[in-house]
Amino acid sequence: MNKKVLTLLVLPILALVIASCGTAPLPTSDNPSIQLTSYFDLRERESFLQVTNVVDESITVHVQVFNVNLDCTENNFYDTYTGNDTHVYNMNDIQTNDGTPSGINLADNAYGFVVVSIVAGPDLRIVTLEDQQFAIGNFRIVDNSGYEYRTNMSGYNTAEPWCFGLGSTLDFNFSQTGGATLSDVVGIAFENAGPGCNADEEGELIPCDPSEGLFTEVAATNFEAVNVIFDVDITDNAESVFSCRDVMFACINEDNPKYADLLSAVSDNVISNDISVNVAGLEYGINDAFPHSKGGPVLCPQNNITEGTVRLRVEDFFGEQPGNLDGDGALGILDGDEFFTGFVGLNNGNGRGSMDSIWFPGLGAIFELGQNGQLFPDACDFQVPPGLIPEPPV
Repeated sequence: MNKKVLTLLVLPILALVIASCGTAPLPTSDNPSIQLTSYFDLRERESFLQVTNVVDESITVHVQVFNVNLDCTENNFYDTYTGNDTHVYNMNDIQTNDGTPSGINLADNAYGFVVVSIVAGPDLRIVTLEDQQFAIGNFRIVDNSGYEYRTNMSGYNTAEPWCFGLGSTLDFNFSQTGGATLSDVVGIAFENAGPGCNADEEGELIPCDPSEGLFTEVAATNFEAVNVIFDVDITDNAESVFSCRDVMFACINEDNPKYADLLSAVSDNVISNDISVNVAGLEYGINDAFPHSKGGPVLCPQNNITEGTVRLRVEDFFGEQPGNLDGDGALGILDGDEFFTGFVGLNNGNGRGSMDSIWFPGLGAIFELGQNGQLFPDACDFQVPPGLIPEPPV
């Protein structure tokens, strides 16, 4: 197996687009994009987002800020960048590129994610799937205890489509090298990613008619539909596997009044008895050896492995688990504009910390459906092995 190597406190993690077997754009963090995604946290922390226009002409961006603490409430504004322009957004005092107030005032305990979409390119043209790059960004989170997280924002990458389906696996390594004892595993899911108003035509995405307007706004507040469920395992350096639990990544926390209803609704909708989700959130710790920096739940409770690999296997995403049949009795297939990206940070609770993001479509059994040992065909036609879809009632 091809695995990333952890050195010091630099930890690779996942960033990928979820699509129900079919082509989907692979996120990038090292190249310019038409859409950027970032994590932010103001809970005894400061957060800064830097965006750079890499083209010579002016562009217009739509900035959407999603606050987990307020029911994933979205605030947004538009901003303009001249050619090769760079601007830093201080999330404690968000100013537009020309120095005027953005109209967004976040509370001291706000945390969540930001999506920056290029809605108009040079000559005010509509951004389409043919456009490969306009802006690149990074973010910095400074904790009051002295450590920092810094990494590039995830970008929507139209240049590298690939296939991904239920049962695909994602891995990331962790270690106490450098004194790390705390962790932040962040998973961001939203819909309407990309250049907006996409349509699915014989499995291929096509851009909208420019007359229909600018970017479709990304959405994350429909928790029941916009979430990803993973089955979690931890493997130590001796390759012993420790089974953990199923976890959901969604823009919600345990204080949300809709939390219990979300878990109940997902439980009612999931067909497989192997999926039992009792926890959901935007962020987690790894295990008892790496608890969450802000006291949240962990991916693998009652596990104290200090060095190893976390494996996340997709069991359900965006409400499209096996067994979801549409009105015609066919398996529901995603539209292709669903997006999932992730970040992982490790810190020692004092002066050292690091956050990173990575994607690895070739890591693990990409088309493996888990315990049934079934594979998706090379053509990526979505097929569910027998037994996963129950017989219709007589």
